[in-house]
Amino acid sequence: EVDLEVYYDEEHPYNIERMMDGMKNSLSYYTNSFGPFQNKVLRIVEFPRWATYAQSFPTTIPFSESIGFIANVRDKKDDIDYPYWVTCHETAHQWWAHQVIGGDVQGSVMLSEAFSQYSSVKVMEKKFGDSMVGKFLKNELSSYVTGRNYENREEQPLYLVENQQYIHYNKGAIVMYGMADMIGGKAMNKAISDFLNVTKFQERPYTNTVEFLGYLEKETPDSLKYLIDDWYKKITLYDNSVTNMKLTKPTDDDKQYTVDFDVSVAKMYDDGKGVYSNTTMDDWVEVAVLGKKFVNGKAKEIPLYIEKVKIKDGKQHFSIKTDKKPEKIGVDPYYKLIDKNPFDNIISINGSATQEMIVAGRTN
Repeated sequence: EVDLEVYYDEEHPYNIERMMDGMKNSLSYYTNSFGPFQNKVLRIVEFPRWATYAQSFPTTIPFSESIGFIANVRDKKDDIDYPYWVTCHETAHQWWAHQVIGGDVQGSVMLSEAFSQYSSVKVMEKKFGDSMVGKFLKNELSSYVTGRNYENREEQPLYLVENQQYIHYNKGAIVMYGMADMIGGKAMNKAISDFLNVTKFQERPYTNTVEFLGYLEKETPDSLKYLIDDWYKKITLYDNSVTNMKLTKPTDDDKQYTVDFDVSVAKMYDDGKGVYSNTTMDDWVEVAVLGKKFVNGKAKEIPLYIEKVKIKDGKQHFSIKTDKKPEKIGVDPYYKLIDKNPFDNIISINGSATQEMIVAGRTN
């Protein structure tokens, strides 16, 4: 049992329940997935908005009023519940930085921030579902590709990150969650848990990302080990798009909708200084047909068909049948890959792109 407390200005009561739920759900998930919480109390303390951050100390999380306590989360608009998410992220630091901490070497911040990002996204997934996680990861992707534009030295691969926030926060969330999606959440959490059990509360010499990748490799099937190199050890980008979509409505002979469309894919590596080299694409990528259903009078996006398929370079044709009316077609619809141009990942049935442009960053 853990005592949970929130200290706040009585004029800012708006999101206290969200924060309490965040602490409860996080403690439950992290304890069951990784290992026990080491203290008997966890508290959030509001401070004025002269600064806009939250930070996790042992048992205590100072939390700015401006990033949670006075937030207006519009549930009917499907806003990302960021007071809840920030709470989950900071609670995760009770494991990642207060149980496991990396040595003063390249990549160590991945073990605190990318791990906390992954942990919090998994709690969000459990509460809000894939669609909300996709929206969150899309924002992370936007921040990552924008951050690449402002890199004035050299971008590092994730496992060698040097306190570059657009990498360890934004890219870290996508890579860690995407890896779990590919190998399975249980396998990913076992790798993390085994790593935690060996390295928690250790004294010098401290651990590092190479040691963690050894545990991850043990839980990764041979057919997916290429992801450890591509996503952690290299700077890998994809260029995936949906084109040439056609919808055939139900007829007397065929009661289902039929969607025909082409998917175009490519993969490349960046040397860290903005010079790309093309490589062979033969990767697993999600392809989806999306529809909608109404829950409590609110339209909610749902997959009518979603499947991981092995896709090679160039275009591939798909013909998918669904019982319900399709609304959108997507390749990597929940943004689990680092895509140079997510603008064309999803198109609506009328053929128009549905996502705002995100600047890809770093061009030749």
